[in-house]
Amino acid sequence: MTRLLKQAKAWLGPLWWYSAILFVVQRVGDLINIFIGLWLVPKYIPGDELGAVLPLSQIGGLLGLPLAIILIPFGKFLNVFATRGELGKIKRLLYDVFLLAGIVAVLTAVCAHYLMPAVFLRLRVGSGYLTWLVLCAGLSATVAPLFVQALQGLKHFSSVAVINAVTAPVRLLVMLVMLPVQGIAGYFSGQLVSETFKIGYAFFALRKHLGRAVVAVKYWQNWREIVLFTIPVAILVASGSLQGASEVFVIRHRLPDVESAAYYFISRFAEIPTSLWGAVSVVFLSLVSERHETGRAVRPLYRQAMASIFGFGGIIALVIHLLCPWIFSLVPSWNIYRPYAHLVGVVCGINLLRAAIACYIAYELACRRFRLVFFASFLYVLEACLLYSIGGINFFRGVLPDALIQWVLDRNFMRIGVITWYIFFFALIVALPAFLPSRSGESTEAISDKETRRE
Repeated sequence: MTRLLKQAKAWLGPLWWYSAILFVVQRVGDLINIFIGLWLVPKYIPGDELGAVLPLSQIGGLLGLPLAIILIPFGKFLNVFATRGELGKIKRLLYDVFLLAGIVAVLTAVCAHYLMPAVFLRLRVGSGYLTWLVLCAGLSATVAPLFVQALQGLKHFSSVAVINAVTAPVRLLVMLVMLPVQGIAGYFSGQLVSETFKIGYAFFALRKHLGRAVVAVKYWQNWREIVLFTIPVAILVASGSLQGASEVFVIRHRLPDVESAAYYFISRFAEIPTSLWGAVSVVFLSLVSERHETGRAVRPLYRQAMASIFGFGGIIALVIHLLCPWIFSLVPSWNIYRPYAHLVGVVCGINLLRAAIACYIAYELACRRFRLVFFASFLYVLEACLLYSIGGINFFRGVLPDALIQWVLDRNFMRIGVITWYIFFFALIVALPAFLPSRSGESTEAISDKETRRE
């Protein structure tokens, strides 16, 4: 059996071998998350608050945005230092992450204290200690991927698989206890505990590689390449976070409770088609970064990943779209959302396009190319500004012509169907460069930076 497994690993290659393992592990987690999202959460969170779950999750991400921007170079250079075998720099880098996370958490908490009451008012939910749960969940969700990336960079994919296997059951156990008692606060308790588990387990696993025998080494001699990498990615992360938060925030703020709750249900099903990319992405970034840093071709890996997104994902999306009207009729409490089942295919399409965008961005950034950054960032900000402006068009009375404002109001753009197609359109435009032939060719995928080559 061991020999057959080794032969299968050699035949599949590292990308698909580890992706297959992670795919199986993640699908078990998906089943648990589907149970949480479609049964447990709607059972204990009232329908008039259900639509607030997604925007509050995005707000948590926005609160963690300053830390996410600061940590941008850390993720990339974890892979760079791992490829070069510079464990001392990895150790020092992770120490700095803890220090920065502590400092930023304090500053963010002060901002959240004044910001969140206005957010809760617009999302129509009570506050209480939910502010601190959302904040802590957002910050831990920002830090946790970095420790998982350290494991990926060191090719410790078995530990990554354990994290993926255990996180969902931990989240489920916490929510089984907390949701009946605390409702929406119980949901974020589960999020916080599961992200904290990721950090704790990853830290424990990294001790094998970064124990006392490894001396921490300063890495600021790499400041030039770190800064050049960080600036464009920071712009992309900030604009993308603004876009994601604005979409779900407007849906909750401007639409009726039933439509925002319907979008929550639709999005739970629409995440399924991107499940294979969820597994591939764990291995993809590390392998692409390693191959680029060592001067090997990476375009074939990119083609394989994109084929998996639209091949596997497209078939699953079609099946889900056809079955959802029937699925929504199976549970009496879901019948209220059946009129919106036709939008499942559209949201599936949005998620597949965004998986393609994520794949392309990961591919480009791993190769230290930033061609998509400013194009995508401009469209992200444009989408967010237009969407929020249309929803609050009355704010512009006295600035815009009354005739234009009335024209917007008469067309009632604030409907779940219109907003969903609006989001799809922008996702399609942003994704277009991902389908264009490479202008640089394989020859330019080798290292071109002299400083990097010297290292």
